[in-house]
Amino acid sequence: MRTLTRVFFLDDDDLKLVRRHRGEHMRAGFALQLATVRWLGKSLEDPLDVPDGVLEFVAGKQLGMADPSEVKRYTERGHTRFDHQWEIKKERGYREFDDAEEEFAQWAAARSPAPCLPPGAGAARPRPNPAWAGGTGTLRAFAR
Repeated sequence: MRTLTRVFFLDDDDLKLVRRHRGEHMRAGFALQLATVRWLGKSLEDPLDVPDGVLEFVAGKQLGMADPSEVKRYTERGHTRFDHQWEIKKERGYREFDDAEEEFAQWAAARSPAPCLPPGAGAARPRPNPAWAGGTGTLRAFAR
């Protein structure tokens, strides 16, 4: 429960943003996207693909939804999740990683004791740099 609270807690600013949306299922779906992008650094392909405990904590406990399973209506309109992803990025100042990759690389290089090069981009490094482990695909989709 402590992990759920730490990761998926919606503060007052989050709740203000969530409450802009009409319908319990829309508020719950938006809240799930907001919490998961903040935790994972990217949006889920299916925004409802979360464990039941997360759904219950976000929709049931924090938003007061009597039946959190009603959130399945959130994806009835195909563009809703994309509209909400755009809104979350705009409101929270998130950017697509591709738009911030160079800035991130410079930031990481300035803090790295070893050269910070992506795989295959130059001379062998004396030791692996965790920032590039697995290539850029494992880095966050959104950067602040």
